[in-house]
Amino acid sequence: MRVLDTALAAQLGMAIPRHIRVLIKKNTWELEGYGGVVQRDTLASGNKTTAFYLNKQQALLICILSKTPRAREVRAEVIRRFDAYEAPPAQPQTAPGMDQLMGAMTALMQTMQGFVQVVAAKAPELRSSTL
Repeated sequence: MRVLDTALAAQLGMAIPRHIRVLIKKNTWELEGYGGVVQRDTLASGNKTTAFYLNKQQALLICILSKTPRAREVRAEVIRRFDAYEAPPAQPQTAPGMDQLMGAMTALMQTMQGFVQVVAAKAPELRSSTL
């Protein structure tokens, strides 16, 4: 998962979101320490421009370097969103009491299997006594 540079800039409260690209270009060497800096050439209002897509660590670094009043808030949100995306899916919960019910059913099945074995062992005796 990556975040678009201008989307991050808007959250940081930058008046001109594309100005975040100056900050990114100035600090590319440090950003690359956290993985490749993904760039995509795009057209904006007929002008060719380069958009940057940042991973979690890179986005956090840009938040720190931006020194905007909202940087702290945005860092917390970046962490929450990336963690939610990276978290394993939640395991389905069993209904309350389901574990006890399953245990009781297992015990009942074992008892019934024992009963069937006893009946099967006694079957020859039972057949001869009814004749």
